[in-house]
Amino acid sequence: MPLAFIALALIMVLAACSGNPATSSSSSTVTSTSPKLVVYVLGLGESLSTSDASQKNNGYGYASSFYSPGDIQPYLQGTNEFKDAQSLVFSYRGFTADGKPSHFFCWDTFNNQLAYDVSLLNLQITQYLKGHPNTDVYIVAHSLGGVIAFGYMAQLIEATHSNAISDLGTRIGTLKGIAILDSPLGGVTNKGWYNLATVVKMLTCDPQLATNKIIRDFQGGLFQNASSPALQGETASILNSLGGSNTTNQKVASDAANLGVSILITSNENDLLWRPEVCGIGPDFLSTEYLKELGRQSNGGALYSRSFANGLIECPQVVISKAHHFDVLHRTDVEKAIWETFTGNPMDQLSPVTDLPGGEWISVPASDTVVTQSTLHLAAKAYPTHKNDPSIQTVKFTLEVNGTWTVICSLDKPSSGNVYTCDVDLSKFQFSVGQMQKLKVSFDVIDKKANVNLAPNGIHTFFYVKQGDMTGFSQFVGTWSSSPGGDIVPSRTMVIQSNGKATYTGYVGVSCSTDSRSPCDSTIGGLNTIIVFYRVDGTTADGPTVYGVIVSGTGDRDSPRNILPIGSNITGTLIDPSDLFIDGIDLPRVSV
Repeated sequence: MPLAFIALALIMVLAACSGNPATSSSSSTVTSTSPKLVVYVLGLGESLSTSDASQKNNGYGYASSFYSPGDIQPYLQGTNEFKDAQSLVFSYRGFTADGKPSHFFCWDTFNNQLAYDVSLLNLQITQYLKGHPNTDVYIVAHSLGGVIAFGYMAQLIEATHSNAISDLGTRIGTLKGIAILDSPLGGVTNKGWYNLATVVKMLTCDPQLATNKIIRDFQGGLFQNASSPALQGETASILNSLGGSNTTNQKVASDAANLGVSILITSNENDLLWRPEVCGIGPDFLSTEYLKELGRQSNGGALYSRSFANGLIECPQVVISKAHHFDVLHRTDVEKAIWETFTGNPMDQLSPVTDLPGGEWISVPASDTVVTQSTLHLAAKAYPTHKNDPSIQTVKFTLEVNGTWTVICSLDKPSSGNVYTCDVDLSKFQFSVGQMQKLKVSFDVIDKKANVNLAPNGIHTFFYVKQGDMTGFSQFVGTWSSSPGGDIVPSRTMVIQSNGKATYTGYVGVSCSTDSRSPCDSTIGGLNTIIVFYRVDGTTADGPTVYGVIVSGTGDRDSPRNILPIGSNITGTLIDPSDLFIDGIDLPRVSV
């Protein structure tokens, strides 16, 4: 659509359980005889071809995610209530006359800011209604589309305190219903590698044409303005991200329901897009999907928050099953839940989302750190999310070893207040001395109504190195540094602590221009690594010897310049009290 057309429009606006329910329409509470428009809003990374935009559905768009046989659009169209409804696909590139969508590309879903997408939806609906006044409007939206649809509703409801859609003061339609499917109403995290994962998805569209504007909107104001991570979707404010008041999503939805809008929020609990911890790329934020259910209101409006669980919770499913993110579009129970919401029939599909108990870590190893002590001390708070919610029944601390989760503490009483503590002896797992063992730790909270919140404050990944006989290790503690000249012309420095950990920094004697593999030297030394020493042998012929493992950093190079990556063993021999020989490198003592 030409930009001039958009600008002109802006100025003018200013501002049986699994079966098809068509045979059940006599029980519907829908009494309006007004014509109906159902707007379908696609999500991030989707597209609308020229032929699907203009040559199908009389030019009102055909989106296979919604329109394929057995999916949501034909299901609704097969009911008595919606058999004559006009279906319309939202376009991220604008529209032509009568609100008919322009084609759009995958990258268009990334390039617009949220406020622009919400304005486009408003303009497209208004343009259609000007040619078809007194129409009841329903919106079905997936993923990013759900946030756009919610933003449209938020601006309408909070600005006008009505569900009436007007153009220049004249009422032309009514917002009657909205179904939001697997949408991050509370934004998305920017922690860990999650940001990179979204960039990779963006690049699958076109690295030359795709930007990341919409993701920045989601990670910035929207995700950050939520007041409770346990209630991310409820306490975030899409309206605030659009430049409006800081009215929470829960308040907007409640206001809309009280004004007669019927709302369904439904999501897959196993949607891996909101569970990045499964792939170790960031903390989970599953609550971004949900609001608190209010049920049907006296004026016909409603707010339902429903969920289902489908798909394996394992990282390969991100590729194999598209993270289970599209499962919500192909389920009969979801289709019927939308129909029940829009028609006022009793809701009997899917599981209501309850407010789960909350919790937060107090004491836990920081992610990706290395511990050597055999006793692991854990502590966490656990509490009801709301004042009148059920009290806490049990807190379970869990540990993952070699892909298997084990309950290490199951506590029915707090240590004090709402704090639960767990001390676990890692030696009972029979790890080998010197082995760098990757571990994951979490805790789950169960209330007295059996509501379970798995990992309410995330899963922490850390490494454990079991130490053996460290007798005589004190003679290695201190700072050791090579002098300029000799084997390594610039210096290296190793600082060994009494707990067995050491930092090793300096130059490796290999220029990055010659060999760019890490570690290599540029204008500064390329060596910066962490070592954990785990055993001392005082009987070796050359002197006491200490054995260690490289646990993080750049890795190392030995005297022949061979690369020693993370996980490699490293050995140091005390030639005399003032001279430490580390894998062919001579390090005189600097200080104790």
